[in-house]
Amino acid sequence: MVFSFTNMLIISILLFSQPVNAQITLEHTFNESVTFKIGIVNGVANYYTESSTLYPDNSFYTAFVSGNSYRVKVFNSNYSLFMDETYNFTPPTGYKVSSVSMSKKLFNTDNNYEFLVTYSKISPSTYDNTSSHLILYNQNGTIIKDFGTGASFFLSSYLYIINNHFKLQVDRRLYDASNTLQTQSEIYSVPGTPLIINISR
Repeated sequence: MVFSFTNMLIISILLFSQPVNAQITLEHTFNESVTFKIGIVNGVANYYTESSTLYPDNSFYTAFVSGNSYRVKVFNSNYSLFMDETYNFTPPTGYKVSSVSMSKKLFNTDNNYEFLVTYSKISPSTYDNTSSHLILYNQNGTIIKDFGTGASFFLSSYLYIINNHFKLQVDRRLYDASNTLQTQSEIYSVPGTPLIINISR
């Protein structure tokens, strides 16, 4: 897929003090690819990640895109079926679902799932800066954030903590006037305060 997200945004953050469907706000755009310097600040890690709470412990799961749908099957440790759900998406005109990442309580405080959907253009042109379209939905289909289009996208596997607030980095790849692929790193604020920070490695 254009942007490898299956194992990245299955980060479940349970400590956000934010309203349901809180806004994700663009704070800054670097006209180049940047890397956040993760480390320890005053004895505390300045990034947050947590293993998934989407599925029961010791479960087996499979998730895949089929057409414009995303199917998730989960089996308990005794191999009995725990969940078998299909989520359907309506692509923007001229696009199809390319990849889906599911999360929970990352952008909302309710118990509904969130879906970060990458759409790919059905008939892209050469050096097409609209060949991918990235949209974040909640489970009822409401758009939480439309990140717009790009040649491709990449997201960090961490939420960064800067001045005690969460930040999300989106790398948008675009062709310049000489048809060379360039990366813009966009930093978004995600409402909420990291009250407790547990780092899983």
